[in-house]
Amino acid sequence: MIGDKIKELRNRMNITQEDLGKIIGVTTSTVGMYETNVRKPSYEVLDKIADYFEVTADYLLGRVEASKGSKSNTISINKVPERFTNPDEARAYVERHVILGANGINPYKFDDEKILEFANEMLEQMKLISYKYKK
Repeated sequence: MIGDKIKELRNRMNITQEDLGKIIGVTTSTVGMYETNVRKPSYEVLDKIADYFEVTADYLLGRVEASKGSKSNTISINKVPERFTNPDEARAYVERHVILGANGINPYKFDDEKILEFANEMLEQMKLISYKYKK
């Protein structure tokens, strides 16, 4: 459940419920209710939690398993590579940057080859757009 994930991540980062509450803009009591599954975070708070712990909302919701090797055993994209070679990193990047009007693209439905192709195409498009706005 989501509360178990939040508590696990908070403990891994060695922060208190009070600290997390301040970071995400809720009370200590509310964090406690999230962690005991008495209350569920709003979409906005879920997004803040995911951003702080550098995980996806899908991970918090239990839709995807953690991948090994990053700060909190989940996928983290802090630096954008020149080109994606890891399908899990590509999925995380697409999930964080997908345009909402893109006909409901779900990066978890793509096979590894397709997600790499899609994410790398997104990188290319971002480069083109950035040239226009760097002036």
